Amino acid sequence: MHQYGAIFNYGILHLEWPTALFILVVFSTTMLLLNLLLFKPLLRTLEGRALILSQGNERLEAIQTELEAAQAAFEAAQAKMLAEVGEEFQASMAASQQQASQITEAAKEKAQQTLSAATDEIDQEMSQATKEAKGLAKELASLIQTKVLNG
Repeated sequence: MHQYGAIFNYGILHLEWPTALFILVVFSTTMLLLNLLLFKPLLRTLEGRALILSQGNERLEAIQTELEAAQAAFEAAQAKMLAEVGEEFQASMAASQQQASQITEAAKEKAQQTLSAATDEIDQEMSQATKEAKGLAKELASLIQTKVLNG
């Protein structure tokens, strides 16, 4: 018992060739429409994103290279600045030490002059006091002699 149009016959499930052809046409049309309307735009979008990501990565690498170059330049400038500051500090310290030495020498000289003047003044006062003491001693001796003789 073969019926016209029966391709598959599995008891309860039987399929005729016009139905199979219709299913094949619907499936092919659906795949074509999905391909045109969904898969190709989706693939273009994914490829666009991949391109944007690769460009972003290239830009990131360029920025990283620029950053490393800027950091190296900064470190070189910083080292140069530290060297200049160190040299200026050493020169400033030497000038300060020289100025302190000059001030100390001037103070020592002034102290020596003051000490010398004070010593001279003390010597003059001592010699004057000695003269006065001699004069007083003579007066006292003559006073004593007068009192003893008058006495």
